[in-house]
Amino acid sequence: NYRNLVGLPTRSLGAADEFFKTLRYRAYVQGQAASRAHGLGLKGQDYQRYIREELEKAIDPASGKALDSRALREAQATTFQNELLAGTAGATIQQARNRHPILTLILPFVKTPVNVLRYGWKMTPGLNLLQKEFREAWRGAHGEEAKAHAIGQMALGSIFMGLSATLALNGRMTGSGPKDPRLQAELKASGWQPYSYVIENDDGTKTYINMGRFDPISMAMGLMADLVDLARHDPENSGAEMGMGAVAMSLAKSFTDRTFLQHIN
Repeated sequence: NYRNLVGLPTRSLGAADEFFKTLRYRAYVQGQAASRAHGLGLKGQDYQRYIREELEKAIDPASGKALDSRALREAQATTFQNELLAGTAGATIQQARNRHPILTLILPFVKTPVNVLRYGWKMTPGLNLLQKEFREAWRGAHGEEAKAHAIGQMALGSIFMGLSATLALNGRMTGSGPKDPRLQAELKASGWQPYSYVIENDDGTKTYINMGRFDPISMAMGLMADLVDLARHDPENSGAEMGMGAVAMSLAKSFTDRTFLQHIN
């Protein structure tokens, strides 16, 4: 019926989401089992049998339900499907959407976009320290594994921001561009695109690849590219200084450029 037709895109997305969630769940369970098997000194057939048995224990044979809570959390985090924290802005928005179905027209998805933005925030050095969840993980309040994740996020974010600054300074990555709408339109008319990686072709033309495809790390990269753009296009303006005002402006532009926030924008 028409409901199945209308809901087909969402159901297709859900199927793809469950597929990758299952892959990550099984990989986590098998990885942990392999580590324990190695610690027990198992080898050959005994090694493989132990991993296979651990995987079977982690899945309910009757319903197919996941039984390993840690592996399930990892699978949800990998696909940005972990539950929104109570009391956060994302959880409030989700509740409002559930209570007022009309909001679905401008907010078709909430959980995944919010989790993507939150993860991108965690990978932005400096700004991630403003997030309570990240600070607690950094201090080891949620265990050594969560602490290692936080340290890794800080390290990766620093590497990608340094890379994006170098690329932006050399014209290989774009930020939001000039604030003047006329200049912005002229740039776009020439083929230029905001928040994109630039590839120079042999014939002299340029191909722009939108950085939104690389979420969540593209948030940190876009922020740095924006700061370079602000300094380049408006060097005399105080907004181009490396301060909180410039960061806030860059974040606002970066957020509104996301495909899943186009309706709100």
